[in-house]
Amino acid sequence: MPKVELWQAVALSMNLEPHDLRRDINSELIGFGGFFKQDTFLNHGAELAFEKRIRMVVANLKEQAIFPQAVIDHREVRSSKVSLAEFTAWASSSRVGWKIPQELAALAKETSNLTSRPGESVSSPEERRSNEQQESSDSKGWINRNQVMAFFPVHPDHTKNQKYWDERLSRPPLWLKDARKSKGRRGVSAIWDAITLAHCLLDNKEMSLKQLDAVMHKHFLQLKDKWADQTQDMR
Repeated sequence: MPKVELWQAVALSMNLEPHDLRRDINSELIGFGGFFKQDTFLNHGAELAFEKRIRMVVANLKEQAIFPQAVIDHREVRSSKVSLAEFTAWASSSRVGWKIPQELAALAKETSNLTSRPGESVSSPEERRSNEQQESSDSKGWINRNQVMAFFPVHPDHTKNQKYWDERLSRPPLWLKDARKSKGRRGVSAIWDAITLAHCLLDNKEMSLKQLDAVMHKHFLQLKDKWADQTQDMR
């Protein structure tokens, strides 16, 4: 299931586009990544709010009931991987109560309705809502700008790949527009459908079927069978 880095999730929760945050290279020297240059933020208050949210997530990161899919980076905890849906469900819960962008909140709501199976206890409405949120819309393969760049390496060179996607995600060409689920705006990333994106790249001969198969097996296990069925005639 696709994940984002902890600091990216926090940025999205504050209506900040992670791509626009500028890392402070000097912070790498002290072995704790994720610091950003002060002029990245609108004001000092915004910077303090960002840091406060980071600390709150870090304090809860090991809680399996909250972040069961978290992959903790003990060297750079801010670079730990979290499920965006799990993060959103937690951040918007009554326990935390953060104000988050509508687009991000929708990721927690766009989930399948869970029903009790025979022999299972019936959950309370609050527990059902929590489970539904954790079921996550990223299980459908909805990803943000940074995930597109990371999961679909059109170029093996990182710099060239970033430049390629910067140009096309900012102003999508006609062949790519069908893959966009929702438009972004200042501080909020657009949301893209991974399997439609893969078809667009294949049809436009940007990536090969073999390359895209590898992407699906590595990042979208929940979609690999659907992808195989849809591309069966090409095999």
